[in-house]
Amino acid sequence: MVERKTLFLIVLALIVKGFLALITPRSFDFINIAYMGSFEAFKLPALTPYFFTALLMNLFFRFWLLMPISHPPVGSFLRHGFFAGTPEAFIYMAVMKLPMLIFDGLTGLAVYKIVKFNASRNEALTAAWLWFFNPYLTVAIEMDGTIDVVSVFFAITSLYFFIKEKFKLSGFLLTIGAIARFWPLALIPFYLIVLINKKAWRNFVNFILGFSLTILIFLLLIALIKGLNVFQEFYGMLISYAAQHEFKWFLGFNISGLDEVSMGLVSLIYFAQAFLTFKFWRKDLKAALNCAFLILLAFTAFAYWNRYYTIWVTPLAIIDYALNKNKYELNYKVLFILFWVGLSLFNFSLWWIPPLFFIYPYTKWLLSLDAMVKAFEAQESSSLLIPTFGRSILAASALIYFLKINFRRFKRVY
Repeated sequence: MVERKTLFLIVLALIVKGFLALITPRSFDFINIAYMGSFEAFKLPALTPYFFTALLMNLFFRFWLLMPISHPPVGSFLRHGFFAGTPEAFIYMAVMKLPMLIFDGLTGLAVYKIVKFNASRNEALTAAWLWFFNPYLTVAIEMDGTIDVVSVFFAITSLYFFIKEKFKLSGFLLTIGAIARFWPLALIPFYLIVLINKKAWRNFVNFILGFSLTILIFLLLIALIKGLNVFQEFYGMLISYAAQHEFKWFLGFNISGLDEVSMGLVSLIYFAQAFLTFKFWRKDLKAALNCAFLILLAFTAFAYWNRYYTIWVTPLAIIDYALNKNKYELNYKVLFILFWVGLSLFNFSLWWIPPLFFIYPYTKWLLSLDAMVKAFEAQESSSLLIPTFGRSILAASALIYFLKINFRRFKRVY
């Protein structure tokens, strides 16, 4: 009976999320992603960091085209600052936000499975509730239209199969996540460190095989369609774009010739954590979960990021809390709350309240409310007091997490 009730509530949560996704067409990033996937020609998009996103969104766009309704040009009913509100426009919104809703549900399931594998069903249900009934995540994923939830699902599922010792499958899933977005690549060294610590050389090879073969098959499939120049495009994407933007941006490196090399705080934490994990941590597969959490938390706390990147770390924060809340009781609950308060103060004040949570002003009272929040935006943008305070709370909670998790691993208790 409890299982049916829980399932019913989760389905209800997804229905509410779907409705909110339907009425929120104002997100600048969602409109860009929707345009990216709204092409009718049967061709592969250019091999860029958004290749996977464009291809995935195009699948749902073609589903919209198959519907027995009129299909006006997307730009005629959805633009930055304009939404027509016609039946076709609402159906388009519903279809193009389906990937976010689907992968939101799948990520919640992966979070539940990880916690259940490491603890009891009660802790797993706690994690599921914290994921599905989290207003922050609903705004970030469904209302803002965050496509990063796709890479989050593959990265979290990769961690699940890693701790279950399915290393080829883990490598395969991590590769898919990295194809969707580059950031899962930052986790690979920690997967390898954990396996080296355990001296699990066969598992090490299996993980590398799963990762490498997936990349090779991916490139060969594209080469069959686009020709061998795809390998040159791939090289250019890694060297010209990723090395200069994504990797440098994530780790905080700045290399300009031999005379100027700087390293950001995220880089220092990254390499310090790699050293601590290799030298002092308990040698078990669960270490991969802790490492992934700490590295993504460091990026969120100490680097510049767009609002939707925060969902990279949120499932790991929920997993960590569900697994450890009973051991540390009040202090861990306070730390978990501070993490969400820090995120919320930053994003709500700077990105989500000013555009009225991306709800289009369909009525007069919504127009009045929209004018009020725009006045709030003008005042807040001049001071940045609330988002700065939020980032400070987030940075403090990240440092405490860093100390607590490392101390926990040093003491050889999980």
